[in-house]
Amino acid sequence: MKLKGLVERLWALHRTLVSDGTDEALRIIGESMPEASGYEVETYPPGGSVWTWKTPERYVVHEAYLEIEGGERIVDFNDNPLHLVSYSPPVDRSLTWEELAPHLHHSPERPGAIPWVFKYYDRDWGFCLPKERFDALPRDAVYRAVIRSEFLDGPKDGLTVGIGTVHPEGGPAEENPLLLICAHVCHPRQANDDAAGVAVAVEVARRLAVRRLPAGSMSVRFLFCPETIGSICYLSHHEDLIPRFQGGIFCEMLGNRNSLVLQRTRQDEHLLDRAA
Repeated sequence: MKLKGLVERLWALHRTLVSDGTDEALRIIGESMPEASGYEVETYPPGGSVWTWKTPERYVVHEAYLEIEGGERIVDFNDNPLHLVSYSPPVDRSLTWEELAPHLHHSPERPGAIPWVFKYYDRDWGFCLPKERFDALPRDAVYRAVIRSEFLDGPKDGLTVGIGTVHPEGGPAEENPLLLICAHVCHPRQANDDAAGVAVAVEVARRLAVRRLPAGSMSVRFLFCPETIGSICYLSHHEDLIPRFQGGIFCEMLGNRNSLVLQRTRQDEHLLDRAA
C-alpha cells in the first residue's frame, strides 16, 4: 500500500485513546508492516497501574448530536467524530443557550474548521463546530444535546499497542541495543497529526527490512500507540528493555510542505543529534 493510501484508511477511523477505531487502525498498520518485523498487538487492561498513570477505559459512542429542539440538527458525530468532545459522558438534556454555550468549542483562528477537543482525564461533555456555525446559532432557541456513550472496563476492553522490530543482518541477539521509532494513532480525522507520522514509520520499517543494517547494529523497534499513555503502558510492562534503548525518534506531522524540524535531545550531542 502506498503511503497516502495508508493515511486515507487511517484518517476515516474514530481513533481515540481506547476505541474500536484505534484497534482497527493497528490492524491496518499490521497489514502494511513488513513480515520480517514480527508485528503484534499487545493489550493492557483498563484501570491497571502503569507507573503513576492508570490505563483508561474503552470509549464507545453509539450516537451523539446537537439539535434545535424539534427542528434543525446542528452537529452529528456520524458526520464527523471531531464534532464530539472525546470521552464525553452520556447526556440527554434540553438546554437554553446560556446552559449550552459553555459546552460548545470552536477555533477563532480557523473559523471554518472543527477543532479537536478531548476530556480524557478531566471528564466533561461537549460539542465542537466551526466558529462560523457557532456565531450563526440563535440565542433564544431551546437545544437538545444527546450523547449515547459508554466506558467499558472489561479485560478485553484494554488499550492496544502495535509493535514491530526489524533486526540487522544476522538477526536478533539478546544483547542487541534498540532504537525506538514511535508514532501515535489516537487523533481522529487528522491526516497530519498523526496518520502521516504512522505512514512514514511504516515506510522506514519496510526499507530497513529490504536493506538491513549491518551486523552488530541496533535493532529498530516500531511502536504505534495512543500518544503518551500508549508508550507509558508499553514501557511500564517492558522495564527490562529500557537499558537497551539507545534513543528514540517520535515521528509527528511529517505530511505537510513545511521544513522538517528536529527537536534536539537533552544531551544535545547524542548520536541522533549528529545523525540528524
